[in-house]
Amino acid sequence: MISPLALLLAAATVGILHMSAPDHWVTLCILGQNSRWSRSRLLSVSALTALGHIAISVALGFAVVGLGVVFSQVA
Repeated sequence: MISPLALLLAAATVGILHMSAPDHWVTLCILGQNSRWSRSRLLSVSALTALGHIAISVALGFAVVGLGVVFSQVA
């Protein structure tokens, strides 16, 4: 069995690599610059979008696992 620490480290690594994609942060930087947001406002908006992104990703993950369980019992 894989240890929870290994899973956590793997998830953190994937998350860090995923967030380094320019389409995840450049958009907010440009929006903040054009809207003349303060640094704290940009941080707040970034945190909210990150939480939404995480929630949707987790929901999709659970949906895939649920479908896998359903189809594994059918076959």
